[in-house]
Amino acid sequence: MTVTAVFDRTRVITAGGDFIRPFRVKETRPLSDVLKRGEIRGDAPVLVVERGDAAIVLLTSQMSYYHVAQGQLSGTNWGVFF
Repeated sequence: MTVTAVFDRTRVITAGGDFIRPFRVKETRPLSDVLKRGEIRGDAPVLVVERGDAAIVLLTSQMSYYHVAQGQLSGTNWGVFF
């Protein structure tokens, strides 16, 4: 399932500051390596961000805490809101 939405910045309530700290993705590793090392379970729920031939896999447990993740993928800025 692919979901695409337009983010309307005018509807954001920030309570006067950054009360939600985004999860800034600065480093990525191949999913196959992380699974092989047992760093995450193979049945862990995830969110996937795709850009062309590249993808970022985010654990829903991380996103439940952060609610916002951002970074760069294939030279393009991206953001996920959960």
